Amino acid sequence: DLFKDVISDINLTEIKYVNNIAGYNLALFQPSLENSDFVSLYTTTLYEEYHKLYLVKKSIYVSIQDVRDEVCRLLKLSSSLFNIFLQHVIFLTDNDEEIRYRISLETDIREDQKGGSQRLRKPV
Repeated sequence: DLFKDVISDINLTEIKYVNNIAGYNLALFQPSLENSDFVSLYTTTLYEEYHKLYLVKKSIYVSIQDVRDEVCRLLKLSSSLFNIFLQHVIFLTDNDEEIRYRISLETDIREDQKGGSQRLRKPV
């Protein structure tokens, strides 16, 4: 339920002045980078979803947009929160000697993606 009488979950942010008929406030899921449990869950989910897409596509290149869509769906994150957590994970692993994955920055829309719904996808 989006509306709560009492918000006790650390991942929920209360939006005051947005109430339902019963007077409960809107609660948005907005986990913090300071929540190490969620950062760990995000990182694990990121790696798992990359690996699943890698197995399906049989290609070294896996679109970060595809990974983002799956991670956001599973963790109920917005794309902007995905970007914040991705930046944080990259920063944390940047000094690690045993980084398992690399992100290659390429154009957001490849030649084969210039039509249809691919044009509407928000870049990472």
